[in-house]
Amino acid sequence: MSPEASKQLQRPPVVHVVGKKKTGKTTIVVRLVELLAARGLRVGTIKHAAHEYPRDVAGTDSYRHRTAGAVLAGFQTPQGFALFGDAPDDEANFARLLGWMQGLDLVIVEGGKHLPGVKIEAFAAGEHDQPLCQPGDNCLAIVTDRLTEHFAAIFSPTNLAPLADLIQRELLGK
Repeated sequence: MSPEASKQLQRPPVVHVVGKKKTGKTTIVVRLVELLAARGLRVGTIKHAAHEYPRDVAGTDSYRHRTAGAVLAGFQTPQGFALFGDAPDDEANFARLLGWMQGLDLVIVEGGKHLPGVKIEAFAAGEHDQPLCQPGDNCLAIVTDRLTEHFAAIFSPTNLAPLADLIQRELLGK
């Protein structure tokens, strides 16, 4: 098997961007994807939500397939594809979702603080008393504009290039 084919079968490293509501998680994910993609890395993302999320729209064909009893319903267009299904929020289903991301260099998950893996926390010091990440939580970094001391590396939300460097070094060995 060629090295490229072998890479396609491997699951990529995963980093979770976690934090409480309205702390800038989405902004951090988007900026990291921009920075890492500009460096030639193939990055995938997963949005993990603890609440109900509008997955499919009533009246569409895929919605009708699901309401008819399909366990999974997908669609493909010239622009891309999507897959909808009902499944418990657990590690096994998260692993299945990661299986779709084989061959990528990195997957960034927005959320999933209860899932195993490396974490980066978005922390709004003015809004919350303490960061979620505590010693032993596998926290790589905290992104905040106010915290000055923590056991994890601290990065400014206005300059995430050094965090992208850390991700490349620690998770990708580059």
